[in-house]
Amino acid sequence: MTDDTKISDWISFLKEDQDYDYGFLFRLMAYKLKRMREHIAGHGIIACAEQIHDEILEVEKIFDDLFNNAYEKEEFQKVYHEFA
Repeated sequence: MTDDTKISDWISFLKEDQDYDYGFLFRLMAYKLKRMREHIAGHGIIACAEQIHDEILEVEKIFDDLFNNAYEKEEFQKVYHEFA
């Protein structure tokens, strides 16, 4: 990947940012982690690359749950059933 391509990718991503959007910080971290995981897996330049890949993938899954409101749904169900 060329530097111009990388910069273009980041510019496209950063255009979504709004100063009030705290959720963007989570999307930013998820985006960076995905790029790191793919690079590490694709180039094998780090010792324990497979382990690091798997660990980053676990964190990405946590972000996916966060983006899909999985935690809120679970908490909502718990509270809802207490009062229903």
